[in-house]
Formats: sequence, structure tokens, C-alpha cells
Amino acid sequence: FFSESEAMLLVSCIIQEAHKDRMGADAPNPRIILTRQMINKQAKLLVQEGKRRQNVPQVIAHLENLGLDVHGAAAELLQDGCAHVLPFRALCRVVGSFLVEGSEVVLRYALALLRLRAPQILACGTSEAAKEQLQNLGHDLGDTPDAIDNMTKVAYSMVLKEDGLARQSSNWGSTYVSPKMDYMPHIFCRPRLFEPCGKCPGEVWEVLWSFVPQTCRILDPRLIYSPAVHGTSLRTCLEITKKYAESPMMFFLFTTSGDIIGGFSPQMLVRTSGYLRLSELSRPVEDAFVFRRLCGRTVEVFVWSGENELILQASEVSGMAFGGDAPAISINKDLQRAHSSSSQSFRSPPLFEAYEEEANKS
Repeated sequence: FFSESEAMLLVSCIIQEAHKDRMGADAPNPRIILTRQMINKQAKLLVQEGKRRQNVPQVIAHLENLGLDVHGAAAELLQDGCAHVLPFRALCRVVGSFLVEGSEVVLRYALALLRLRAPQILACGTSEAAKEQLQNLGHDLGDTPDAIDNMTKVAYSMVLKEDGLARQSSNWGSTYVSPKMDYMPHIFCRPRLFEPCGKCPGEVWEVLWSFVPQTCRILDPRLIYSPAVHGTSLRTCLEITKKYAESPMMFFLFTTSGDIIGGFSPQMLVRTSGYLRLSELSRPVEDAFVFRRLCGRTVEVFVWSGENELILQASEVSGMAFGGDAPAISINKDLQRAHSSSSQSFRSPPLFEAYEEEANKS
């Protein structure tokens, strides 16, 4: 198997080539499907091609007779390349074929899974039972070479009409795939976390990680200090963090009212005499930012403004300050209370609703 970095490089190149291809994602019959509209069309094509006499017409007809949203079920199956229904080794076969031939491969394997599961699907008497079967299409497939070879033979025995995707209408085939008015797009750019990983919710990481510079996103964040584990002493915190002095830092504070604030620093928390000089930083200060997620609200991020040279100071006597000309975040030496002010460093307002809060630092 490819290493993680090799896999990421391959995926990145595939997506870039798909965008540059003269028959790219917006073409009527693209090699690689990247958009919601094209998934919508491919789901229509699956239903249409499934009704062919040589493919799985009985399965499609039975699902429709049960009142199932067949287009929605097809879109759900296609959108992740059948990954949610296949064993890992079988999925590797699909991905390998996809890398060579494009998205039509996914359609072939989806139809093959319907054929292989046909007896169980045809035995269903309700739409709920049929949905359960569709969620378990590859459950009994097995991961032996013979089983995977058989799945592949079935996939490539399917009869597909050439340029069939280009002939599908642009009308949304089901509510499952049509755009939602209240839909908030997700950012699939988040870190790989290891236990213990602290209390920061996944939806907050989702926003913050996209602001972390690319040179740091290749790193896996590790929780190195938490008051619940290491105690509430800045001296102890500084003793631990000095082992990682060359690393960047993300820190979080959690208030008693449910707010989360924090920041990203190109410099690890270390003992200083006054504010760190920007010339002492190993990474650009422009990467720094502060953020807040007030209870019940969305995440707000405030990036480095460049209006001063005050980024970080810390000592067991005076506590910690992040940002200057009034710190965006300051924490006292026993890590029990935090204060936030309007900071010129980030052009940020006070990050708390109240100006001073009890906080737990992570």
C-alpha cells in the first residue's frame, strides 16, 4: 500500500488534473466526477443502466415498487466510491481501477454489488429492509482474491451506454442530492488526532485547521499539556513546553459558560523576558491567529494584522500574554483565570462576552 504522504500526493494530482482536463468536471461527460451536479447525473445513469435487461432490472424495479428513493440510494452509493459498503481490500481494487479509468468504474462496481446482493434485496418486503440491505451490500463479499476477482468480473460484465452521462438531464433527481437552503459546506481539512486529544470539538478543528499554514498541516498535533492532567501551574507548563521549543503551538481555553477561545502561534510557549522578538521566531509571525467560538455560535478567526511586533510573552511570575497593545489573550500564572482585550496585533475584539472569565487551558 502507499504511505499516507504518497496517497495524498496521488489524490492531489488526480484532482488537479481533473480541473485542468479539457473534458473536466464541468464537461458533459467528465472522466472524474467532482461536483454535486455530476453525482446527480451519475445516479440517474445508474438507475437507467440498472434497468437494462443485461444488468439488474429486477432489483431496480423491486426497489421502486417498495417506494424507495432509488435515485437517492444510488447517489449515496456513488458519492464515496462505494467505500461505506466495501471491505478494505475490495475497496482497494475499486480505487485502483478508478485511478486508471475514472468515475465510470464506480458506477460499474455499484451495479455489480446490486447484482451480487440481488437475492437478499428481492426478498425484502419493506423499504426499511431494503435500505438495510443497501447499507450492507459488501458485507458478505469477503476479502479473498477470488471474491474480489469475482466482483470485478461482474462489474465489467455490465453493459453501459457510451456517453450516457452526457444524456442525463440537470434536474435534481431526489431531495437527497439537491442543494439544501440551510446546508453549511464542510471543510475536509482537519488534523489526525491521537488520544489524549483534549476537549476541542471536531467542528471547531474543522474551521481552525484550514487557517493553519500548509507547512504545519503536515504535522500531527499532540496534546502535551492540560491542567486536568499536569496541574495548574505555569511553571510546570513551561518546563514541559521547553522540550518542544522549535514547534508551533495551538492552545485552547474553555470557559465556565461554554465558550472556547485560543490561538495558533508559530512559536511554542517558552519563558521570555518581555515580548519575544520577531527575529527570534523560527516561523513567520504572519501565520499567527486567535479565535473564539462563543456558546451556540460559529467559529470566528482573527489573523495577524502586522500593526505591531508583539506576539508572545510568558513567565511563571507574570503569566502568559498573546498579542500586544492589550493582549488578545492573557492567562494568570496559576492558569485559573483569563482576560481578553481588543488587540491591535490581530484587530480582534475582546474574545469573551465578559472581559474576564474563569478558564481551563488545554
